[in-house]
Order: sequence, then C-alpha cells, then structure tokens
Amino acid sequence: MKKEDSVKILENPCQPREFSRLGVYGAVMQDEKILLITQENGPYKGKFDFPGGGIEFGETAEGALRREFIEEVAMQFESLQLITNLTALVKVPDEGMNKGYTFYQIGMIYKVDGLSLDDKEKPTLIETWIDPKTLRKENCSALLWQFIINYYHDVNLVKVNDCNLAHLFERYMLLDLTHTLHEGIPSWSGSCGFRHEIKLDYADYAADVKFRVQQIKMGAGMGTHIDAPAHCIQDGITIDQLQLHDLIAPCALIDVSEFADEGYSVSVVDIENYEKKYGQIKAGQFVMIRTGWERYWHDAAKYRNNHIFPSVSACAAKFLLERHIVGLGIDTLSPDRPTDGFFVHESLLGQGKYIVENAANLKTLPAYGSYIFILPIKTAAGTEAPARIIALVPKDLSEK
Repeated sequence: MKKEDSVKILENPCQPREFSRLGVYGAVMQDEKILLITQENGPYKGKFDFPGGGIEFGETAEGALRREFIEEVAMQFESLQLITNLTALVKVPDEGMNKGYTFYQIGMIYKVDGLSLDDKEKPTLIETWIDPKTLRKENCSALLWQFIINYYHDVNLVKVNDCNLAHLFERYMLLDLTHTLHEGIPSWSGSCGFRHEIKLDYADYAADVKFRVQQIKMGAGMGTHIDAPAHCIQDGITIDQLQLHDLIAPCALIDVSEFADEGYSVSVVDIENYEKKYGQIKAGQFVMIRTGWERYWHDAAKYRNNHIFPSVSACAAKFLLERHIVGLGIDTLSPDRPTDGFFVHESLLGQGKYIVENAANLKTLPAYGSYIFILPIKTAAGTEAPARIIALVPKDLSEK
C-alpha cells in the first residue's frame, strides 16, 4: 500500500477516531482539601482537573509528573506514591474545523508529598485548593470524577472514624436495608417461616415490675439474611467465622429495576454499563443488586412466585468474582433462579464470599460511595442467619 493511500484511509471522515492516552496525575491533599487546576482548553475547558498530563516519548512516569507540576502549578515535590490506575472515557465535541473524537484517558494517580514553589516557572493554568465534598460530576474532568467516586470517600471515612459520633453524623446518614420480621413475610417454602410467641405476659406477674417474655421460632434463612459459605460448601466457613472486616465494606449498587421482570438475569453488560458510568468495581467492595422485586414483599405469594424472580447470571457472577468482591446482595429470595441452577451460590460461596438475600429499601441507596454494615446473629456452625443491614451514606450523595 502506498503511503498516500494510508493517509487517505486515516482521514476518511466515516472512520471513527478513537485512541488511548496515557498520563500521570498528582493528588495533593492538605487540610482536607485537594490541589486542582482549572482547564483552559479542550473537552474539560472551565472544569477542575488534576495537575498532570501525558507522558512524552522517553519519559518515566515520575519525570513526566515532575515536569507537569512545574509547568502547570510552578511547584516541585519531594516524593510520590502510586494510589491507583483509572480509566475515563472522554468524548471531544466538534469544534470548528476539528471533528469530534473519543479517547480512553488512562491515568496513573499518584499521591504527592513535600510541595515547594518553583520560582523559575510561572504556572500556565489556574490552581486552587478545593474541598472534594463540594465537587460535582458536571464541574470535574472524567478522570477527577472517577477518583472522587472510587477513592476519596474511602480516605474520608477513615479520617471521620477518628472523630466523635456527632461529627460522623454531620457528614453521613444511616439507611436501614432490613425487612421487619413477622408471620406474613415471604419464605422459600411458601409456609409460615417466622413465629413470635408470647410465653409470659405482663398479667402473669404479681410483682410490681412486670415483663413480657417472647420466643422466636424461625428458619435461619428468613427475611433479610446472610448465607455463609457453609450454606452449600462442605467445610466452608460458618456464620460465626465470618470476619467483621469483610462484613463492613464499600458498597456498589447496580440498579436494573427499570427493566427487570420475573425472568430477568443480571448480565455482564449490566455490570459493564455500571462501570462505564461510576468506575470499575474494586476489590473488597460489596455489590448490591436492585431488581425492584421488593415491591411485592407485602404479597408473599407474588414475591415467591413459584421461585420465578429476577436473578443473577452465571457469567455475571464469574465477572464479579474476577473483581474480587467480598459479597453479593439482592432484593429477591435468591440471586439464583432454581430453574437455572444454583451457580451463583456455588461459585461465590465456593470462593469464600457471602450472599445477602431479601435486602430492603434499595431505592434509597446511592450507586456508589456508601458503606454497608452486615450484622448477622452470631450462631455457632450457622450456615444462614438473619441480619440487620445498614448503610452509611455521605450526605452529599444522599442529597443528589
């Protein structure tokens, strides 16, 4: 092929322009604020972004970041430490004679310490210190927003834990994701799986101080509950062996309620669509699936529906295991529809993960940024247990 022909092919207006750009970016935190620049040109003109940019030919990542800091904010730094790699999809609109295009911005995000001014250079962009809690998607670059939703809240929660509870609840709200137990709730078998009986009542006591003494009779897997690996894996860990640090985790909510019917199975595409919008699911996260089936909770027969309800596909379960999640939750009786087999249980529990079933109030849970607390009754050798499940949600997310 002639060189001229190859040029013509590349300039063909019918061919989409897509490419990847590798860059390095610095996250500098001081007094709970982050150092950002305001972009003057390009697709993020007028928006906040990290100091940093593309790696030029022959440069190391550190060399490129040092050059960018001098050029953009006229600063040098003593040390840097890799935090994470993020990828953001960037769509550039048509501007004059330039045709629009798309690229994948692959950014290595470094924590930068030991800033000092460089008197030799003047910054080319406007820099400022911003409180990350005030940032919104519409005023951030795609990469910065990925950082905020994937990383900042993790760091922020750790800092808040050192403060008192009053300070904590100034910034976070609690959500209850647990159904109330009573005799009319749905069960796997369709029979009454919960009884709450009064064994002694106030009138039974002659003394001045009177008591009501109750007894609970129920299956271990009733209501909002957790399945431990031992539920279907011989020699798997049991409820009492689950570690607290696994039961308290960052939470991602995948919402398919707009289109999920009784035969729907959550797919890899659903997960990928979530990740395109909110960032990749990270190792150690708990994933909650909202199908909207909770709307039938007060109609036990419809909720059970002869075990035909929204579920999770085998491929989606494998995909989530590749993301190294700690557990999976859903607002139905099970992430498995019996007609399809029990692959989700077998695969997740087989890898030492846990499953939450019959989750409640998922419409109140944001897609990202929350922390879930799964608190089961601690039963020796238990394979299932009822649990109180709560979420801790940053108020700036709950108000959106």
